[in-house]
Amino acid sequence: MHTPPLSRREPCHRRFAKDGEAIDLTPQGRLTLGSAHQEMQAALAGQGIAHVFEDYVGECLERGDLVEVLRDWGPELPCWFLYYPNRRHTGAAMRAFLDHLRAYDWGRKAAGRSLAGP
Repeated sequence: MHTPPLSRREPCHRRFAKDGEAIDLTPQGRLTLGSAHQEMQAALAGQGIAHVFEDYVGECLERGDLVEVLRDWGPELPCWFLYYPNRRHTGAAMRAFLDHLRAYDWGRKAAGRSLAGP
């Protein structure tokens, strides 16, 4: 039996910030979803706002299937850390992954976006 992550089963609190001001939002809808894909499909069907990574819905944004909302209010996200064994012989897949993470321009894109269908 598959159960969705806890953050998807219970109301998910969101914190947004702009120019030093922060607001907390708790969605009041009745739709409970278990994945970013389901959120995207619901937004495409006009059922609400999805809070997903921009890279995940980039094509939908480019086509105009989804529109970004609250653009000026970026979510406050925690910093991410990656812990891995620092051994002499790192596997090729792990080395490629680490090289990608180190080379990626993390400041170029915001980590999360709130989106709605047109």
